[in-house]
Formats: sequence, C-alpha cells, structure tokens
Amino acid sequence: MFLFSVLLCCPGGVKSCSLNCLAEGYNFYTERAPAVVDGTPCRDDSLDVCVNGECKHVGCDRILGSDVREDRCRICGGDGSNCEAIEGVFNDSLPEGGTV
Repeated sequence: MFLFSVLLCCPGGVKSCSLNCLAEGYNFYTERAPAVVDGTPCRDDSLDVCVNGECKHVGCDRILGSDVREDRCRICGGDGSNCEAIEGVFNDSLPEGGTV
C-alpha cells in the first residue's frame, strides 16, 4: 500500500493542470484526473491558473489572458519612469516591519 501526496507541478513531463499524486518515498506518480479545478494555480511562482485542464496566462492586473506586466519598478503596467534610485551606505536599523 502506498501513501500519496498531491503533486501540483514539477518538471519532467508532468502536466501542471492535471491532478497527479506522488507516492511518498517512491519515485513514481499517478495521474488521478486530467484536470484540476478551474482557478487552481499552475505554479507557485506565477499568477497563471488552470482552466479546463490547461494553464492560462494571467497578467499582473489579475486578468485572464492579459499581457500587462510589472515594469522594473514593480508597478503593474508601468513604464519604468516612477523608480527612485537611492545610493549610499545605510547603517541605521529599519524599524520593526522593515519599512521607513
């Protein structure tokens, strides 16, 4: 008897939007369903979501199919003109919470 855990995404040919289960302590998985529930994230490092078993792109504006991206200032849909460069040596500690 095997103990299985859900395998959400991994390299090596496993489809990110199918329901896969990995046998804990073993080197195999089994596909339990060809598609996960719509809206399931495709990957942990992305806003992309599964729809009808396929990974669909989501822009930073959180709209399905949108190509809007963050600029170098991390502003969604920005043009990079709002960045503020700060240079120097900082010796002061940040207050609790990490922002000034």
